[in-house]
Amino acid sequence: MSPDHTPAPPSDINVLFVDDEADLREAAAQSLMLADIGAEMLPSPEDALARLGRHVPAILVTAIRMPGMDGLTLMARALEIDPDLPVLLVTGHG
Repeated sequence: MSPDHTPAPPSDINVLFVDDEADLREAAAQSLMLADIGAEMLPSPEDALARLGRHVPAILVTAIRMPGMDGLTLMARALEIDPDLPVLLVTGHG
């Protein structure tokens, strides 16, 4: 393999991907794996909050609409834990 095509090393940053839909979690997991990006696929906001902490290298990607706690509330609570946490909100509802 030539130096121009060397795969990127696995990232030290972990993506916490939160969505209540299993199919979307699976699709995202495959995409991130192909890009050599470490990720945890989580079905609920509570699972994500349990994994967050200050100085934990992570990026939070969350659906906006979910039963129980929605993504906006998750984002607010996550930023209380770590104000510097990058957060991406996604939606399939337009």
